[in-house]
Amino acid sequence: MYTGDNADNLAINSDWCSTYKNTPSWVSNHEDWFTTLSTDPQNTNVLYLTDSKLSLLGAYIGGSTAIFHCPADNFLSPAQRTAKWNYRIRSCAMDGALGAGAKYGGLPFSTNYWWATRSSQLNNPGPSQSWVFLDEHPDSIDDEILYTYSGYTDGNGQFTELPAANHSRAVGISFADGHSEIHSWTGGHVVLPVIYSTPARQQINVTADPDLAWMAQHTPHM
Repeated sequence: MYTGDNADNLAINSDWCSTYKNTPSWVSNHEDWFTTLSTDPQNTNVLYLTDSKLSLLGAYIGGSTAIFHCPADNFLSPAQRTAKWNYRIRSCAMDGALGAGAKYGGLPFSTNYWWATRSSQLNNPGPSQSWVFLDEHPDSIDDEILYTYSGYTDGNGQFTELPAANHSRAVGISFADGHSEIHSWTGGHVVLPVIYSTPARQQINVTADPDLAWMAQHTPHM
């Protein structure tokens, strides 16, 4: 819907939810384990998802904030349980290779990183094979973006952040043609227990990992 209304442009997907050319990213909250409602509402305040001044897609969701949260993600830190939270409002992230915006420059592949800004650029692979949203591992999620690199098709490289595996070693994932599926992981680096890690679990180097290879094969490239 957004691309249809905006001349084929994909939604802004900017690192650390930063505003890009005076336009907010698709959502704008940062999540962590240990802040409380009194100090940081970004874990629980749905306005970060619905307010059009904070969320570029806010006007497109009809107030349905549940689309951002996987029911299987019921993980809360002790501090959050003490604050009587029910859950953190967002469990999903968008592929960093989609959408205009500022991208993080400190990754091993940053100098070669390419991202599509228009849906018509999704040719390698096509829309039915280009992942858009997936649930991120509770220990990894912070901002709204998850980077994968299309060059890691041999499984050698780095998980910048971990996808989730909340469905019996599987994750909910959606693609650019609009379909979604439950994808099962087969390697040993994604399926990790939640340990409430601070700092977040990120930049994990792996060798011959089939899940990293799958992510690379489903990440858009030029």
